[in-house]
Amino acid sequence: PFKNGKLLPFVGAGIGGTTRDDGSVGLTVTGGVDYRASNKLTANGSVVWLAFDDDQDNEVDFIVGLGYNF
Repeated sequence: PFKNGKLLPFVGAGIGGTTRDDGSVGLTVTGGVDYRASNKLTANGSVVWLAFDDDQDNEVDFIVGLGYNF
């Protein structure tokens, strides 16, 4: 699936934040996969983890999408 470019995994890290309560900034880690169903259609799934200070809960978000390539 990797050879012809249909299944494209990805990982990344950076800085993320929230505006809830007093606001906070912390580490963000993401990973997922894009699947090119055709030249015009791509499905996407990813997991995002936001690590905040000890006094706040860490967050895990799941994202699923469908994109049109032009």
